Amino acid sequence: SLDLLPTFVSLADGDMASAYRPLDGINLMPLLLGENNEQPAHQTLYWRMIQRGAAIRKGNWKLVRLGHRPPELYHLGDDTSELHNLAGKHPDLVEDMMNELYEWEFTTADNPLWFGGTRWMRGSRDNYDREYILVQPE
Repeated sequence: SLDLLPTFVSLADGDMASAYRPLDGINLMPLLLGENNEQPAHQTLYWRMIQRGAAIRKGNWKLVRLGHRPPELYHLGDDTSELHNLAGKHPDLVEDMMNELYEWEFTTADNPLWFGGTRWMRGSRDNYDREYILVQPE
């Protein structure tokens, strides 16, 4: 979602450099138009979730850390539905990605304003613990 603003500004012939403070997002139009297929939009993606939860994606590897359970590691090239946790098979990769995730977190604000209220947090935590059927279409 961070890439939407720069993309929309570009579509409106705006200039992100002069109109707004620096943002992490990039203009996705060259990628969407097939003008830049060699380089992925981002080398590494980070995001935060409720109750000290966060995730990092590097290439096809995605590590998810939720505050109330051990980290989970998925290879999205083989498992797009994130059904097979590979953390136990790749402890060195888990450690490296956790360290990189922690380093990124130190560069961000403590918590976004929407991470508040025990009722909201409890309900959101329960959503992470539910069983979902996640199968990608063929």
